[in-house]
Formats: sequence, C-alpha cells, structure tokens
Amino acid sequence: MLPGFSLHGPNGELANLVEAGLTAFEALSAATRSAAEFLRLEREIGTIAPGKRADLVLLDADPLADVRNAAKIAGVMVRGRYFPKAELDRLLDEQAARYATPRDRFAGLPALPKDGTSEVDATFEIRCEGYAVGSERLTRRRLADGSRILSSQSSIDPWWETRTSLRLETGADGIDRKLEIERESIDGTAHLRLERRGDRSHATGSRPAYGAIEFDEPLPPGTLFGGPILSNGFASDMTVTFVHALPAIADMAVGDSRELRFRLIELNSAEFFRNATLGDMTWTVRRDADETAPAATRVFRVTTNGRAGRGGYDATIRIEPGAAAPLEIRAGEGNWQPWTYRRL
Repeated sequence: MLPGFSLHGPNGELANLVEAGLTAFEALSAATRSAAEFLRLEREIGTIAPGKRADLVLLDADPLADVRNAAKIAGVMVRGRYFPKAELDRLLDEQAARYATPRDRFAGLPALPKDGTSEVDATFEIRCEGYAVGSERLTRRRLADGSRILSSQSSIDPWWETRTSLRLETGADGIDRKLEIERESIDGTAHLRLERRGDRSHATGSRPAYGAIEFDEPLPPGTLFGGPILSNGFASDMTVTFVHALPAIADMAVGDSRELRFRLIELNSAEFFRNATLGDMTWTVRRDADETAPAATRVFRVTTNGRAGRGGYDATIRIEPGAAAPLEIRAGEGNWQPWTYRRL
C-alpha cells in the first residue's frame, strides 16, 4: 500500500469505497476530515480553513462528479510550498533514475577490518522474488593468539530498509565470546551486545521504542551466537550466521544429520517475540548428495524451529569444495517469499 498511488486508479481505495456504496463526498471525507477527526487532529488538518496546515491538492476536474477525477492532479501544496504537476513529474523521474542506477549500498560505512590473517572475504547479493534488494559483505580474520573476528555489514533497500553492522569474537577454543550489533532503520538505531559469561549469556544495549535492555540467562553448552534477521520484512537471518555455522558442519558426510543451537540477537519482536531482543533457534542440518552441474558443490539442507519455537524456515546452502563461504543460500524455501543470497 504505497501512499498516494494506492488511493487512485481503477482498483484504488477511493474507487473501491464508492463501489462499496459510499458517495464520492463520503469517500473523500473518509480520506480527509473523518480521518483527522478520528486522530483528534481536526484543528490542524482534514479541512481547508484559516490556521490549518496547508496540505492541499489542486485538481483539473471535479471529484464529486466522478471520484476518479481525484487522480487528475494539477498541483500539490505541502506545508505551504506549491509543487506544480511538471515538478511532481520531475521528482518522480529523478526517483526512478536513482533506483535504475546501481548504487554503493555500503556508502558511508567504514571499511571492514583487516587485522590478522584473512580466512573469509565475501560479498553477497540478496534477492527477493527475483529482485535484488540488498547486499552483505563480511570478513573473518584469524588473530595471532588464535582467536577469530567475524565482521559483517548488511544494507537492505527500502521498503525493508536497514543498515546493520555486526562483530563476532570467537576464542581460540572455538567458543563464541561476544557479539555486537548496530542497526540503523526507519525507527532509529539499535546498539546491542551479547556476551558469554561462563555458562550464561549477558545481553545489554538499547533499542528504539524499548530503550535500555539487559538480560542475563543460562546458556547451554555448544551454543553459537548469531543473527539478527536481515530486516523486518525478512524472516531469515543475515548471511553471516550461515557463514559462521559452516565450520560446525564442514566435516559432515553425505547422509549425515546434525543439530546446531543458536542464541540470536533479535530485532523483529513483532513477529518473533522473546524478551524483545534475544531468540533461541535450533538448526537441523542434513548433508545431501553433491551437485555436479554447473560445478561440483556440497549441498546442506537446513530446517529451523524458528525463534523461541515459533515460525521457522527451510534453507539450502551450496558451497564449493574447500571454500570458506557459501556459493549460494536459498532461505525461506517452501515459503511464499523466498530469499537468495548469491556470492559475487
């Protein structure tokens, strides 16, 4: 439902309301005066009167004669600034040109760290229903003391828009120690940290709408850190979570099955609510027969129980022999909205 565009046209809201039995006046009132009254903003908006906000539309034809005439826009005034139709068309053309031109999704983000020895360096294109909707780049570095740092940056286009930076520290013993997340989205910026303290996990930070958070909970042995999901429109995790899981399944033979337990930073509590910030997930991983075309690849099938036991999705990971990053991940298989992460 795109503001403005969903109002007009043969299947627009105004035409649907009139077809349902409202008069053109009642439909227009529902979009203006009645809406303002419902929101108790009738002193500011909703009708044309002195002292009210100058958000107006000028039409070339009478919408009371035919509600579809509301789409015949000659100009729009927004808070006192007038935009004639020619300028509105120019703004739309500029918007289309921006989306048609490939852009640097990581502009303004710092370069990924280069400390230590590189084990993984990869960039993935993220696609949804055939469309490129974002990118994620990541690196895993081995430090002199044997510990590892896994860093990732994910940038998702509107309307799911988020920019997420992740840093995961793993000790020389292979046990995850600390996970830090910063996410920019339309509702503000979240800063979260998840740390292992003996047999417990300790989460701190702040989130828009929730404010400061702090949770201390038991942490089962062998639990991996991961997450978060890509953005509010994606139920699947960031590519970095899949990359982080690969060493735990790399030795599986064809036909083997294995379970992985995760504690994830959660940033979509509306759908996966657990303390508004943390989610537990179990992966059941099965090694399928290798594929030989177009090139030899190992195939892993993943079934999840969803965060806090809710939802879940299936995924397929394809990885070339000897590679440290997947060639392709297909997540949400069997779902109405699958996502593909393809290494560039």
